[in-house]
Amino acid sequence: MSVVHLSTSLHGGAGIAAYRLHKALVKSNFNSKMIALSGPLEAERDSNIHIVKRSYSERGISGAVTFIQGNLIQRGSELVTPISMNVLKEFRDELRACKVLHLHNLYNLTNIEEIAASFGRDKKIVITLHDQRHLTGGCHHAGSCNQYLSEGCRSCPQVRRPFKKVIESSFVSARDAFSKISDLSLVSPSEWLLERARKSLIARNCQHFLIRNPVDENFFAKPEIKRPLLDKKSIAFISLDLWNPYKGLDVYLDALRRISDPSWFYDKKLLFLGRGAISGIPKEVEYEQLLIDNSQALRDTLLDTDLVVIPSKEDNFPNVIAESLLSGCDLVTSDSGGVSELSGTFGHQVFSSGNSESLQSILMSHQFESDRRDWRATKAREFFSSERIAMAYRRVYTQ
Repeated sequence: MSVVHLSTSLHGGAGIAAYRLHKALVKSNFNSKMIALSGPLEAERDSNIHIVKRSYSERGISGAVTFIQGNLIQRGSELVTPISMNVLKEFRDELRACKVLHLHNLYNLTNIEEIAASFGRDKKIVITLHDQRHLTGGCHHAGSCNQYLSEGCRSCPQVRRPFKKVIESSFVSARDAFSKISDLSLVSPSEWLLERARKSLIARNCQHFLIRNPVDENFFAKPEIKRPLLDKKSIAFISLDLWNPYKGLDVYLDALRRISDPSWFYDKKLLFLGRGAISGIPKEVEYEQLLIDNSQALRDTLLDTDLVVIPSKEDNFPNVIAESLLSGCDLVTSDSGGVSELSGTFGHQVFSSGNSESLQSILMSHQFESDRRDWRATKAREFFSSERIAMAYRRVYTQ
C-alpha cells in the first residue's frame, strides 16, 4: 500500500507536522511520498518528496489570490482562504497510482473539489485537521462563530460584507465535495477539534480518529536532562511568528506588565523564540530573542528551559506542547481549543484564554519543580512515540 501526502508547505506548524508524519511512516517501512510547494533543503533532497515547480504565470496567479484574500476579503488578521488554485496537473499519474491520498493544508496547491472530482470514488482519502479550514467556507480558526456546525457559513464575521457570499458558496461547494468521496477519514490531533468535526455540516458523516501529531526524532534522544542555570529560571514563549494573531503574545506581555513586584523578575530570564520585534517588556526584565530554524537547536534550547508559556487565543494542538514535554519542561497554557488537553496527564497549570490577569496570577504563584523534568520527559516519550503514531495512521489507511 502507498500513500501520497499533499501539503502546501513543509514549513509552519501544519507543514512540519505533515513532514514529520511522512518521515515516521518511512521509518516504519511504509511507502510514503509527499507533494508540496515548498520545504526545507533536507526535504528537497528526499527522493520521496516532490516540490512543485510552478510556472511564472502560476506563481503570479497564486500571488494575486493571496493578495486578494488577505487584503480585500479578510476583515482583519485572521486567515481566510475560500479560493485555492490547483497546480497538480503534472502529478496526475502519481496520484492515480497511490492507494491513499492524505490531505493536510491545501491552499494554492489544490482544493477539495478537485480531489473529490478526480479521486473521490476510487481512492481512500484521509484528512488531518491542522486547523478548522476543512470544516468551514474559508476561515482557518472560527473563533466564537459556530455557523459551520449548523447553518453553513451564511454570514462569516471574518470577511468584509461584499464577500460573504463567496464564503457561503465555498462552504456549499466543500460540503458537496465531501459527499462525493466514498471512503473518507478525518484525523485530529486534539479531542476539541475532533468533536467539532463530528458536529460539522461538512464532515459529520465520515470516520473520525484522534491521533496526536508526531515529533521530530531529535526529541526522543535520551541524554541526561540538562539542568537549567541555577541562578536564573528560564521561561520561554515559542512561535515561528511571534505576533501570529492566534498565539497570544500580547496576552503574555500584558500579564508580565501586570506583575508589580520587580523582585519577581530578578531570578528569571525570558526567552522569545521566533521572528518579530519585541516591545512593551518591563524595563527590569532580562530577556533574549532567538531565531531557531531547526529541531536540534530547539531541542538544545528547551533542555535549558524551565517553563514554556503557551497563551494561545485560538489553537488546535501546537507542536510546541509535545516538544516541550519531551524536553522535560513544565507548561502553563491557555484553555483555548486543544491546548490544555494534557494538563490532567502532565499536571500543568491552565488559565482562561485571553485573560492576562489570570495568567499573571499563575506566573507569580508558579512553583518551579526541577525534580519532575525526568518524569515529564519519560512519560512524554511513551505518549508521543513516533512508532505508535505511525502505526495508528497505518490502521486508518487500511480501514
